[in-house]
Amino acid sequence: MANNDWNKDNNGWDPSQGHTAAWHEAHDNNYNVNKSTQYGAQDSAKWTDQDIIGDLLVSEKQMISSYSQNMCEGSNTPIRQVFKQNFDQTTQDQFQIFQQMQQRGWYQTQPADGTMFQQTMDKCTQHKNQLA
Repeated sequence: MANNDWNKDNNGWDPSQGHTAAWHEAHDNNYNVNKSTQYGAQDSAKWTDQDIIGDLLVSEKQMISSYSQNMCEGSNTPIRQVFKQNFDQTTQDQFQIFQQMQQRGWYQTQPADGTMFQQTMDKCTQHKNQLA
């Protein structure tokens, strides 16, 4: 692979352009498989808006996990930067989807107890200080 082709793999994937057609095909197939597995074998035409946005939220979380892992395992700065950009955008998208679900009453959360929150923050600070 030539030095100026670092951004294309053997399958023609150009990270600056997003995912390949093969990725989208696999993702779309996984989307349908996940849906039929998660909710039983039902026709995708019967999906409600809540089903679709819920599945989209799960997909975004999976992509965040994948981008995170790929950032850690990337062997060169340019590819790590692409994964970081994709990670940042996907986390923004995921939060917007979450907010939409929450506004519609489809994702209920409980307010964090102030004491529990502070205890968790203290533990994180302790762990961080131990690693420093």
